[in-house]
Amino acid sequence: MQTLQLRAVQFFSRSFTREDLALPKAVLITKGGLSLDGYLKVQFGAPLLTGAAESTKVRPNYAHPWESQDGPSIGAVQWVDPYAEIRWPSYALASFSADVKADTLDTAAECDILQRMRTLVGFEIFDLPEVKALTDQLLSRDGYRYGYWTPGLDFVCNPVPAPGKYVNADCGEPRGPGHASLAGFGFTEAGPALHTLGLVWSQAFSFPSRTNPVTDDTAIRKRAKALKTHYGSKDELRRAEEALQRGDVKDCIRSAGSAVDAALRFYCAEWGVSFPPKHLPFDQKIETVLQQGSRPLYVTVDRAGLQDLLHLYRARNTQHEADCYYHDDSLGKDIYCERPHAQRFLDAARRFAFWIDSQA
Repeated sequence: MQTLQLRAVQFFSRSFTREDLALPKAVLITKGGLSLDGYLKVQFGAPLLTGAAESTKVRPNYAHPWESQDGPSIGAVQWVDPYAEIRWPSYALASFSADVKADTLDTAAECDILQRMRTLVGFEIFDLPEVKALTDQLLSRDGYRYGYWTPGLDFVCNPVPAPGKYVNADCGEPRGPGHASLAGFGFTEAGPALHTLGLVWSQAFSFPSRTNPVTDDTAIRKRAKALKTHYGSKDELRRAEEALQRGDVKDCIRSAGSAVDAALRFYCAEWGVSFPPKHLPFDQKIETVLQQGSRPLYVTVDRAGLQDLLHLYRARNTQHEADCYYHDDSLGKDIYCERPHAQRFLDAARRFAFWIDSQA
């Protein structure tokens, strides 16, 4: 008899919460026919993982689509993302504890268990009405993601980096990254042993005319490298933050607008669509690019934020004048920008820049 602790995490690119699911008794059946009786709990939002000491709590880690290009790191540094809580603010966390009657549990069975946990957290929870409504969290085109198996888990059962490969990500799959882990004591042919295994999958990215990972390997790596460069280039957002800190409203608005413009132009090139004509209001430019790229409209994700982006660009375009202002159509008047306006526009720019990255 051995007791297994299973955990799976699926990330969302926007804030999301709902009531936790807890089943006093549950059965987890794998494709291989293994049946596990245990206790299942699924939490939504940003629940923390508990470490060896009950007082030690940390946020789950995730892998990027370009991990293979750097090779596995010595430690956890490969996971570090300074924008983690903005890029993937929420997640579903499934925890399952079960007793296994078999004296031994081979690697094939362990892999089967983790694949079942991934199906649970990455697919089955999307049958919940509240989650199903988050259509921007599902792939609209076929693509790839990076993934790997790892025998190493850290002190909160986050899988540690290991070599992996690119695998298919199909239209309709959850976009976000995630991982599943297994830990528990059991027996092997050599005697008692601790079983640890992790399954990791990165964020998915679309890929035009996808064939297979072997044939597309060179193009996949080129695309992943471009995404890595883009993900790391948030200079305009940093400049906007610094300008706001020193009270320079105009410079904050100028840099925040440049950050949104740069993100939109990058994905025009990635998705093979033309940048919209100058005469369109900026909120319509955003929606046009997303529609042509077969992505969800941003108005369905952040209506207020889209309105703030329109006002951000109107304010940015008035900076050749003495004042910095925007015209508010709903109020029918010009609004002169002060620090609270710049803060709101910067927040909207940051949310959009990271959300569109999830649509890669």
